[in-house]
Amino acid sequence: MSSSALTGLCRHPIVQAPMAGGASCPQLAAAVSETGGLGFLAAGYKTADGMYEEIKQVRGLTARPFGVNLFMPQPGNADPAAVGVYRVQLAGESTWYETPLGDPDRGRDDGYDAKLAILLDDPVPVVSFTFGCPPRSVLESFGKAGTFTIVTVTTPEEAQAAQWAGADAVCVQGIEAGGHQGTHRDDPSADGSGYGLLALLALVKETVQMPVIAAGGLMRGSQIAAVLAAGASAAQLGTAFLVCPESAAHPLHKQAMTNPLFVRTEMTRAFLRASRAGPGEQVHAGARTVRARRVPRGAPSDERTAQGRGEGGRRAGHVAVGGPGAPAGAGDARRPAGRGARRGSGLRTGRAGARRWCVMTAPVFLVESLDGVAPGATVTLDGPEGRHAVSVRRLQPGEDIVLTDGGGRGASGTVVTTEGKDRLTVEVRECRKEPQPEPRITVVQALPKGDRGELAVETMTETGVDAVVPWSAARCITQWRGERGAKSLAKWRATAREAGKQSRRLRFPEVSEAATTKQVAALLADADFAAVLHEEGALPLATAELPTAGSIVLVVGPEGGVSPEELALFAEAGARPYRLGRSVLRTSTAGTAATALLLGRTGRWA
Repeated sequence: MSSSALTGLCRHPIVQAPMAGGASCPQLAAAVSETGGLGFLAAGYKTADGMYEEIKQVRGLTARPFGVNLFMPQPGNADPAAVGVYRVQLAGESTWYETPLGDPDRGRDDGYDAKLAILLDDPVPVVSFTFGCPPRSVLESFGKAGTFTIVTVTTPEEAQAAQWAGADAVCVQGIEAGGHQGTHRDDPSADGSGYGLLALLALVKETVQMPVIAAGGLMRGSQIAAVLAAGASAAQLGTAFLVCPESAAHPLHKQAMTNPLFVRTEMTRAFLRASRAGPGEQVHAGARTVRARRVPRGAPSDERTAQGRGEGGRRAGHVAVGGPGAPAGAGDARRPAGRGARRGSGLRTGRAGARRWCVMTAPVFLVESLDGVAPGATVTLDGPEGRHAVSVRRLQPGEDIVLTDGGGRGASGTVVTTEGKDRLTVEVRECRKEPQPEPRITVVQALPKGDRGELAVETMTETGVDAVVPWSAARCITQWRGERGAKSLAKWRATAREAGKQSRRLRFPEVSEAATTKQVAALLADADFAAVLHEEGALPLATAELPTAGSIVLVVGPEGGVSPEELALFAEAGARPYRLGRSVLRTSTAGTAATALLLGRTGRWA
């Protein structure tokens, strides 16, 4: 699954963390989704019916994608006698605070099977899992239902297990993360240990080839930019949303978030909810431990778990909060993601006619053909694209939509009807056929390692490249052979398709079969302008004389560089070495930067 499938669910790479225990609510999830992020409901500690009621509330507040988080069932590893004694000890406080005590034997599996049944019968766009990974059969069922699945992981091994099981993405949770630690195995001896987010992110990116969401102590835009630069497809924020007006966190909790009296957070297994259970909620023992206490200035660290550490089989975790000594920016996070932020202009980066024609808020879907379609005609969208439109995007009659064949033809219109979970009809309002671009830009992309090839294809597609040629260079660490090569090529093509829709292109780039060095040389010989991006190039690409028509072919070498033999062969074919600038870009980003430069210089971005 390419990262564009994830980013296609939201305009901004920001995910609101599902916070079980009351803070997450339909109003918060809907507000985040409406402002361009991905809002989440937390089904943990709720009954299946309570979860479903919240889902219906969100659907009434927004038509944009949102997610639901489930807790995986946990083994009962607590000492029943010790829990019984602890329950008696809490009885007096329960009476004083007028808060009912939870039932230790209730909800050990958190209503998991009932919640699964609801989510498979009436799918939501995204479902995530915490405290474990569901079996492949469950993830495959969600895939067939059109639901994007995410598994929370805290180690590279957990990420690998999620990939093997068939998850679409992983949420990498660093030790800095607030709330529960999402470990797959409850080990009290490991409380407070683990990987920092950036270190874990790097390890997971080396271990798996799938989209990654970064979570853990992220409060400001600069921190989000840092994890995106480190390879994350999106950033997940929880604490930052707690003080938002739409948050259902208790007023006392919100006040404590910005109270300078409290200077740090601590790990604890003494996690008790101090409010009555609301409709559809269940309060019970066995909650995993959280970093849920704000510790006053001067308090000793060993105070953190003075009460009941280890009781009830609770897991470790924490809440990252504001105030001196806490993650920077906590006091600034007072509104849903995207509110007040600069919105997109609604203009495409193509020619003026395309700007006026394509409404940026209308989603784009791929159809097999638009031949013969004219304004006033009705077009049926079904199959996987129809399922995504109906079951994931939940398009309704009256909403705008754009259809394209990916070959330059497009039709904008309005949804007329929806049928079942995978079919809708569109009344065409306007048709358009984009001419072949001039000059045509082709990037020969050496095979990067891991999923950085998909990143290169995604960003080049969004920028405007016309064709991508995978190249098995001599110094490539990755080589496409046999079944693995076929799968990798399919991923590149799927990435180009999804990124083309996301960037609202009518003509998607072609991704050819992997080429040998001799085949690349032949391609360069036929080009009107041929260049090899090289750090030792004598000429800057920014001043090269470019054709106004015909074809431009750029070669992007591997991380190890283009070999002398390859450079000589390309020179014979007429390709000269050019440099982009003083800095040396990675193979996964150089093609995008060069494409942007050429689109601007040739007037295609004019």
